[in-house]
Formats: sequence, structure tokens, C-alpha cells
Amino acid sequence: MVIKQIVVHQLLDDPEQEGIVPVPADQSLQTSGSLDAMLNHLLETYNKKANKHYGVFDDDGQGFPFSLTEYLNNRQNFMALSSALLQKVCTVFNEAGLRGSSYLLCADYMEGMTRYFLFCLLTDHVSVTVTHDLSITDCAYLDLTSMPMACRINLTIWQQGSDTDRYLSYSVPGGKHRLQQVVPEIISGSESGGSREEADKLVDVVTDYCQKTSSEDDRIVVKQQVYDYCCQQLKDGEDVSLAGITHQLSESGQDDFARFVNTQDYDMTVPMSPDRRTLIRLVRYSGRGKGISLSFDAGLLGSQVCYDPDTDKLVIHGVPDNLKKQLNQK
Repeated sequence: MVIKQIVVHQLLDDPEQEGIVPVPADQSLQTSGSLDAMLNHLLETYNKKANKHYGVFDDDGQGFPFSLTEYLNNRQNFMALSSALLQKVCTVFNEAGLRGSSYLLCADYMEGMTRYFLFCLLTDHVSVTVTHDLSITDCAYLDLTSMPMACRINLTIWQQGSDTDRYLSYSVPGGKHRLQQVVPEIISGSESGGSREEADKLVDVVTDYCQKTSSEDDRIVVKQQVYDYCCQQLKDGEDVSLAGITHQLSESGQDDFARFVNTQDYDMTVPMSPDRRTLIRLVRYSGRGKGISLSFDAGLLGSQVCYDPDTDKLVIHGVPDNLKKQLNQK
């Protein structure tokens, strides 16, 4: 990874101003080993985010896409671009009634031959540290494990004018509905899909494929291979592709997955970045309701766990020791 430009601005929640006030930095940061490590950490955190949203810029070419184009064409510098984004974030947050101080990090960087623009909100926390004279004092630090809002644009694909509807992605923590609603307004973009929906579709497709082409034992192997491949791609920050899944399965003799998908009427988005927590359904059965919560490896069904649909009973052979102990103490 090579950082081309990076800066941190502040969003200050000022009670006297009754809103969030932008505090722009005077200049961009000089690249260093510490900055490289910090950005790498942030990208790893972002790649692991569940339920990302994907989209494209609006066609009117106004707002943030216009400023970004001016920057990429060397008609606007990085500080002007990031400061305008800071002002937009503050304006939208105030209009939406969102409060709280934070920092806005903006970065233009390269990964291999691909250029990206990332911006994210970071919050600081207070902890304690030991000084040189062994006394204890408070210290503030940036929380790199939690990003209240983050957005990444694949500049290379966007500039190529590709037909893809996935060159920008953004992530907002679950339950932050107001924050989720304002992100498209900040970037002047529209959502085209979500990772949870993509995962649901992929699980359905793989399940259908297994039921029609594989034996019961092979189904477990195929689902595990698809799950492992997807998790590795997500960990590496890479998309999941139909060709990649097919290649993964071809190593065990299953080379017709792509043909199966292409000959069926599946509205399947490829490439994709499916939600990891939803993909777990490929390798585990789980459910909850009426005070009961169950979860077990798919490979146990039919051996340690047996289900009879006629009587609607689930029988567990070999109760886990810790559960057995609790049951015996009732």
C-alpha cells in the first residue's frame, strides 16, 4: 500500500453553536511508518465490517463527485477536497440532528494498481499511561477498531467508466438508521445493494446446487469450501467471484458450479462482498424462538443431531458436558 495523501479534520460538537462545527487541519499529514500502520489497521477493520452497502454516484455530477473529479484532474488540491467534504458532513449531520465530536480521516492511497479514496469517522477515548518518571496520567487515543461511518471509493474502476454498480461502498454500525440515511446525501450517491442480501442469495444458490448435484456427504464439503473461500476473500478485502467459487470447487472435482448458476434464473450479483455472519448458514444450523436458542455444525445433522419433520422433534445425542452439568443441577 502507498499513501498518496492523508489528513485528519475535526468535527467539534460545540454547545454554544448548537451543532457540529468543522475544524479543518492546516495541512495534510506527512507519510510515515506509523501512518502506514494506522491506515492498514483501519482497512482491516473496514474489510471485516458486516452488512456493507454498495452504490454509485448520482448522474448529475454535482457535489462530492464533482469535487473528486476536479481533484483527480489536478484542478483542486487534496486539502480543498477534504475540507469541502468536512463541511458537507457537518452540514448534513446538523440538518439530521446528529451530535457528538469526532474526527474525519481522508486518504488517497494505492493498493497494487488500484487507487482508492477512503474517508471515515473516528472517535477518541481517554485511557491512562505511565510517564518517564513512572507516574500515571491520562492520555487520549483514537479508537481504530470502531468507525461510526466509513466510505471507500474505487477510483480506478470509477474513472474507467465501468458498468459496475459497486465502485463505492460504505458501512454504518447496526441501529444507526439516521446515520445510514445521510451517507448517500454526503457523497451524492445511490445505493445499489447490500452485503446481507448478497449473502442470502449466495447461500440459496449454493444450497440449490448441492441439492441437485451432490450427495449428502459432498454437500457438507462443498458448502464448507465455499464458506472458507468467501471468508478468505473478505479477510483480504477482495470481492467474491463466480469464477473464484468455481475454481475452489473444481479442486474437488466439482467444476460445474458456474454452469449451474448461468443456466438457472438467479438474479445474482457478481462480483460480490457477502456478509460473513449470514454466510455462516452454509456451515451451521442455528435458530432461536420461544426461549430456545440452538446452533450446531452442519456436519452433525444426522449423527449427533437428528431431526424428525413428522413429529417436529430435534434429538441431540451426546449432550455437551457443560449443558449436561446445568441440566443435572436443575
